[in-house]
Amino acid sequence: MNLPSSIIKKTLETFFLIILLFLYTPDSFSNDLDDLFDKNLSKLSVSNFKWKSKTKSTQPVFEYIEISNDSSISYNQIILEVQIYDETNVLYKFPIFINDSISKNERKIFNNVVANILLPFTPINTSIGIKTASIEYQNMNNYRPWENITILDLDYSIDSSASKTVSFNKFSYKNISKFFYKNVKFLISIFDKNENKISEETLISSNPIAPGEIISIAPLTLGIKMMENANIVSLKIIDAEMISPKTYVASGGLIKEIKIENIYNESVKKISIPSDDLEIIKYSWDSKVRNTIGLIDLKIYNNSNYDYKNIIFEVYFLNERGNAINKRRYKYKEDYIIANKEKIIKVDTGILDFDFSSIEISVISAESKISNVENAKNVKQLPLRVKETQVDESSYVEMEQVEIAESIVILDYDFKENIKYLKLMNLSDEDINKLEIKLKTISGKEKIIIIRGLKSNSERKFMNIDLGDLLIDNDRIISISIQKAFK
Repeated sequence: MNLPSSIIKKTLETFFLIILLFLYTPDSFSNDLDDLFDKNLSKLSVSNFKWKSKTKSTQPVFEYIEISNDSSISYNQIILEVQIYDETNVLYKFPIFINDSISKNERKIFNNVVANILLPFTPINTSIGIKTASIEYQNMNNYRPWENITILDLDYSIDSSASKTVSFNKFSYKNISKFFYKNVKFLISIFDKNENKISEETLISSNPIAPGEIISIAPLTLGIKMMENANIVSLKIIDAEMISPKTYVASGGLIKEIKIENIYNESVKKISIPSDDLEIIKYSWDSKVRNTIGLIDLKIYNNSNYDYKNIIFEVYFLNERGNAINKRRYKYKEDYIIANKEKIIKVDTGILDFDFSSIEISVISAESKISNVENAKNVKQLPLRVKETQVDESSYVEMEQVEIAESIVILDYDFKENIKYLKLMNLSDEDINKLEIKLKTISGKEKIIIIRGLKSNSERKFMNIDLGDLLIDNDRIISISIQKAFK
């Protein structure tokens, strides 16, 4: 065969191969996902709403909320954020869970929507926006956690007196799929004897769960907002985070003998799993002097088709035997780590007020570009500035020490004679109030200072803290610890 004939044959073979690839798609859902990574929730919006009941000290009820989906992707598990203002522009925010789906290019009305709070005031202005939503993989039913995880045993008792609690004597669930999950989210609905819904709460079980594994989280007692006529509890699974076998083991999974190979097919690679997608290549210390801010230069590779931001790293500090003696969390929120790109970022570990030998770093969570949203439907132009929310402090719930350690980071402080400040970070999605912080000096003196509030997912520097009664005769602070905090 001469050279021109060979070239023509190769060209024809290539052409027919392209045609075959175009006509044959091994995954019926691939067309929906191919352009997924250029989409975001800005095309999902609240287009209209109407109040039904908005009287102070009652549950808010909307006659309807209309949502428009102008994207080519379907969504479910939608969480709305409602912002209400009183006549003095005091702001109060609360979520609404839409446990339904909306198809691509659809405008849908959800009727009689009730929120599980009591209104602190009668709203004058209202805005509603999309906070988060999950992609509805219409042709990927095998991956839906609410179909892959089933509730097995459930036995409960209701105390609707002053304590208003639900106690679960039995509460177990099973993973009936071939996939791995963690952070299983349950919707707990409370009904009266006539099956009218009177309350709704969500519960997240952080336990990782392997295929075929059964998890029990009983005995468990939950404080529930409900009335005296509560009679029935209904539970259903509404979401879970898919993870890899590697992440399952690293997250403390009980089943250790897992064959990692051949667990996922190629299609699952298109699902966002931050702990797998964000690969830590190497790190080096920029500063690790004791009693100063620890800074780490971290080289990270995003091995996915998603852009990630708001990445939470967990740094474990190990002794010479390799045992963890402390841990810190850091939230990187400067900008996105772009898909299939490498980036060097700086991780702040807070004050290194302890000795250690080595560290380990892992990715705990991150937000992919699909869940980044800021849009709302307003009844009128909102003010540029609003006052702090006025909340009854009796409604605060004290945080557990473990929760405090995971949510609040002491970033920096300076308690010299002339400059006094304390810089804190709140990693959680909830506002934290009334932080009680204990300071201890080298001479053994102690003092409790009160920080009034720390907004969700934010950092704040508190200035001009009065320590005149503590820093006497060149005494200096050697220990700072958060004793109490409230949500």
